Amino acid sequence: MSITEPSKTSIQVHEFFWLTLLKGYYRRYAEAFNLNGDEKVLDFGCGSGAASKFIAQILEKGGGELTCLDISKTWIERTKKHLSRFSNVEYYADDIQNWDEKDDYFDAVTIHFVLHDIDKSERHEVVRALVKKMKVGAKLFIREPTKECHGMRPEEIRELMLKNGLEEIDSKTTKSFIMGVMHTGIFSRTDHQNAQKKK
Repeated sequence: MSITEPSKTSIQVHEFFWLTLLKGYYRRYAEAFNLNGDEKVLDFGCGSGAASKFIAQILEKGGGELTCLDISKTWIERTKKHLSRFSNVEYYADDIQNWDEKDDYFDAVTIHFVLHDIDKSERHEVVRALVKKMKVGAKLFIREPTKECHGMRPEEIRELMLKNGLEEIDSKTTKSFIMGVMHTGIFSRTDHQNAQKKK
């Protein structure tokens, strides 16, 4: 995927907003998954671990596991630092399309403001690779900005998920003063996904 390593300035700016100003936002985001705490969760494109921290806290109480995956080695190292107190987290710096671990493994996958930064020509294969990591019945939570200049249309998100064998459970478009207009969707992997894998 065509995503470069962040600069030192970018890291400082992003971490100030993500880990300080938006702490409450990410806590609410993680709580909205309604996890039991015993799940295996994949945080795709985890960045600095702003949401990962709160997911790890929930899973820690129930014996669950969190896997943080990011194509950037720099971000993975930052996430390791920020989540160092958790023993229930694994970290991988890899491209999801090449990552050959944990197929049919996860109960939940989360994508937060990541897919829109991936080249449009690659998004279908990225989602296909993510679905491969999900158990039947697993849920995928996605939230993306919808700005035309830097975002994704809700229709595109829905189409990508449905074409890869996921069923839509819920979706909504909301507006935040800080985050702007964003679309949130919940999708589930069903047995129909097996047919998609054979194509």
